[in-house]
Amino acid sequence: MVTVLLQMYLAYEFSCDDRENMFHNFWQLSDVNKQRHFIQMYAVQRPKGKKLATLDNSRRNNSIYWYMPQYSDEVSKIRVCKTFFLGTLGISDKTVGTVHKKMNSLGICLDDKRGSHHNRPNKISEQTLEQGHTQNEGDAIHSSIENASRHVPVYTTSQWATLVRSARNKNPYIVTEMTLRDFYDFKGLADSRKVIWNSIKILQLNSAKQHQFQYQTDYEGDTFTVELFYRSRHSIPKPGNIPLQKLRSQSVPIPKLKYMDLVGLCQSNIIPRAHHAFYLILPHADK
Repeated sequence: MVTVLLQMYLAYEFSCDDRENMFHNFWQLSDVNKQRHFIQMYAVQRPKGKKLATLDNSRRNNSIYWYMPQYSDEVSKIRVCKTFFLGTLGISDKTVGTVHKKMNSLGICLDDKRGSHHNRPNKISEQTLEQGHTQNEGDAIHSSIENASRHVPVYTTSQWATLVRSARNKNPYIVTEMTLRDFYDFKGLADSRKVIWNSIKILQLNSAKQHQFQYQTDYEGDTFTVELFYRSRHSIPKPGNIPLQKLRSQSVPIPKLKYMDLVGLCQSNIIPRAHHAFYLILPHADK
């Protein structure tokens, strides 16, 4: 009952847009030390006492009080539950544990000095999320689009583009509609290393090394390097001088049975007559 009341309270205090902004602001920090200091500030670790024992049933000597910032006239802390905190920021329990392990005797989280040096080139580090354990920015976007489409019939891709643009009144989503000419084939340029993209947790790009990128499959694990294209023994080609081939010259045909199903929906007017042309001219296999 207490958990249900807390969830109802949080739903009242924080809207879907609030959570999306929190997630976005946290990852916009783009620095692991700044992110850790944020976690230290809002995931407050305190020694366990008799009255606090029910807050944490583990064998640790400390309990964690979870908070989120609320911005009004001044920044204040709102007490939240662990699930809300981790899900909103898109982080794992392990990440919070790492922050608390790095705290010194004064309760200050020590900076991560790995790879730090002066006058370093621009570096971008993108951290991805673990499936099934997060409330990420994409989830909030999908939720907004789903809510907007509940009472609006959508039959074509162009209608979806219009609906997505209008799914949020404040800060509307930007939709870029693409055609075949916008897709290029990069497979012939890359090295032969097989990368399992779904396993990547951290992706790093460095302006001084535009011919490669680095990635990690674990937040605290080893870093791997991938060459973005083949290079000769004596020189590294500049990205702007590499000719790219179009990925496809024509659309991929859909299976014949799927096409016939769509034609049937048109003939029965389940798909309105105004949209029949879109489906009847779709490229499709003959067999």
